[in-house]
Amino acid sequence: MNIRDLEYFKNLVEQKNFSKVAAKFKVSQPTITTAIKRLENEFNAKLFIRDRRHNTIEATASGVQLFKHCQTILNELSIAQQELHNITHQKLVLGLPPIIENHYFTQVCSKLAQLNLLKSLTTVEGGSVSLTDSLRKGQLDLSLLGSINPINYTDLTATETDRQPFCIYVSKNIS
Repeated sequence: MNIRDLEYFKNLVEQKNFSKVAAKFKVSQPTITTAIKRLENEFNAKLFIRDRRHNTIEATASGVQLFKHCQTILNELSIAQQELHNITHQKLVLGLPPIIENHYFTQVCSKLAQLNLLKSLTTVEGGSVSLTDSLRKGQLDLSLLGSINPINYTDLTATETDRQPFCIYVSKNIS
């Protein structure tokens, strides 16, 4: 199976247009058609219903099912590529929200220095939601995150390192 075929397939489900997918990948329209035929043969299932009279295309039930898996497969491949890139370039990418960076990074920094990892450390600043998304996409190796509730994601490993009281301050003049 060809990974590029899966990329063409995913984009065809999303775009619903052979010409647009071909243009995006800078290939001919027959290249996309051939890739879809290869996938249909590989899975022994029709993946699209083409209505030439109305010039529309829709994924079949099999196509929808493959699309779900295809998204996961392509995402996992992207994560693997990013992780292997980080290993070969000996980079550790750490995500830090601004407040946590100011308060906790010095503590983390001393531990990283003991492990001789500071020279290979790259930091990325962002909010907890965007950093969590980056972790899931494999763009970060680890991140310090703040949360009011315990962090419980099935696809991430979370370890609580500290717990602090949380206060919100407002002006007396707010009605």
